[in-house]
Amino acid sequence: MSSFSSGQSRLPNGHYTPKIVTTYLQKCKLTTIMDIQSSVHKASRQRLSSDERQREIVAAVLALARERGPDAITTQAIADRIGVTQGAIFRHFPDKEAIWMAVFAWVRESLGTVLAAAVAQRQSPLAKIEAAFLAHVAFIAANPGVPRVLFHELQYPGDSPVRAEVRAMIAGYRKRLASLF
Repeated sequence: MSSFSSGQSRLPNGHYTPKIVTTYLQKCKLTTIMDIQSSVHKASRQRLSSDERQREIVAAVLALARERGPDAITTQAIADRIGVTQGAIFRHFPDKEAIWMAVFAWVRESLGTVLAAAVAQRQSPLAKIEAAFLAHVAFIAANPGVPRVLFHELQYPGDSPVRAEVRAMIAGYRKRLASLF
């Protein structure tokens, strides 16, 4: 990552972000969707294990969410992004709902790991809250499709397994932050 005199840095995905965020990302060696995509994309034409292909599909969904609204993310767009047929997507997920469940599971696990690591490095409660805030901002800066898919899912009425997953994830996150306060 190259630094700019304006106090901003360029992320691997080409987006600019405040230097404090990129410094935090580098210091913590955070894994981003872009990291997963670049490592798996190199092997996308090869036969991948189901776990590797599922991770690649999740990464593609979040990358697409950066560029367009979640409603415009079709299984064909996902397939095109990773260089496989649409049918190949359904060898790894039974339906689109299962893809979204995997996306939110990745977000929950990744953000939880980032926060736990950030908070564990601090002693005082105030330092823990500050670290949690910076970790959250860095995570979103590195994965800008995340808020788009989360808030998109929550704006529709009704209950679905995907919406229940998002609510549970947000409730767990809220509980984790409340414990810091």
